[in-house]
Amino acid sequence: MSTFSTKSPAEIRAFIAGVVVTCVVAVITIVFTQQFQTPFSAELTPDEIMYCLDGVDNDGDGSTDCDDADCATDFTACPTADEVGYCDDGHDNDADGYYDCGDSDCASDTACLSPDEVGYCDDGIDNDGDGNTDCDDSDCTDDHTACPTADEFGYCSDGNDNDADGDIDCGDSDCTGDTACLAPDEMTQCDDGVDNDGDGNTDCDDTDCDGDSACPLANETGHCSDGNDNDADGDIDCGDSDCTSDSVCLSPDEVMQCDDGIDNDGDGNTDCDDTDCDGDSACLPTTETSCTDGLDNDEDTFLDCADSDCAGDSNCMGTCSVTDMTCLCNTMGTDGSDNDGDGVTDSPADNDCDTVYNDPASDGHDNDSDGYMDGLDLDFDLCHDMANSGAGC
Repeated sequence: MSTFSTKSPAEIRAFIAGVVVTCVVAVITIVFTQQFQTPFSAELTPDEIMYCLDGVDNDGDGSTDCDDADCATDFTACPTADEVGYCDDGHDNDADGYYDCGDSDCASDTACLSPDEVGYCDDGIDNDGDGNTDCDDSDCTDDHTACPTADEFGYCSDGNDNDADGDIDCGDSDCTGDTACLAPDEMTQCDDGVDNDGDGNTDCDDTDCDGDSACPLANETGHCSDGNDNDADGDIDCGDSDCTSDSVCLSPDEVMQCDDGIDNDGDGNTDCDDTDCDGDSACLPTTETSCTDGLDNDEDTFLDCADSDCAGDSNCMGTCSVTDMTCLCNTMGTDGSDNDGDGVTDSPADNDCDTVYNDPASDGHDNDSDGYMDGLDLDFDLCHDMANSGAGC
């Protein structure tokens, strides 16, 4: 107080005014420094974080804003060139709208690698980091949508259209010879040009196709019991003449088949030449072959001498003598046979058998009134001649 007491009022006012000005200048200086200059050490922040866009070296380490390592994680204020190296920090480090593994920059980042390429075979990325990308990676071998094969062969039972041609598995012609598509045999597929059962033989070259309408044989021979019309002629097995001599079509004997021109029992004898046909109607003689065997050989109901076929057989004629003309002319006149083989049977139709033998050879009379005289009367010619010769009636 003593100091001020020695001062004049004017000096005191001047002193106060000076203090006020000094304080005002100090305040202005502080405010200015905080806004545009490095703050005083007493007010420095521990780091630059939260101050990465203020243009101030807030922590006084000589680096300002994004140049300060403290701002390395402030990707809003200081975005990176790309996401690489920041693929699992939950930030969009390069401010492109994608963060972490969602950003293509992270495709090869270990944080974003898949255990394999499966499911990522057409994204242009080596997803599992094995050095192979998409279809070049063996993981994509079975992804035939993204990585179709040249053909379906070898993949004929996986349910996929491996070559992307619209045909799957055995429905694809590429699988024709694949074991997964082989049929148990060639049958019913004998004209498709394919070795369906994989035995090395195609269509008609495969014995499975024997008898198939697509592969007719020259004839049925050798295929007479398979139930097929092997030569496509409309006749099957033994019903085909080609099988006539086939062992499976032979009968135990020739009986009932004696006029078919076939050696039905395979014994080397055909039809009536086979003893099996003895007595068969197809093999009967047309005449009485024996007049003394007690058989009706031609089955005309007449046996031996009773059959007109035996009329001229010596076994069927009696004995004539000069004194007994009735032998020839009477005893045979009513037996129903043409005994003399002249085509006329019995008396009176056959004038040979007239009961009257009364026509000398040259008296000029028809002595027996049969319309014939002398040598023209057969009664004379036959009976007389035979009687005189002693021939049998």
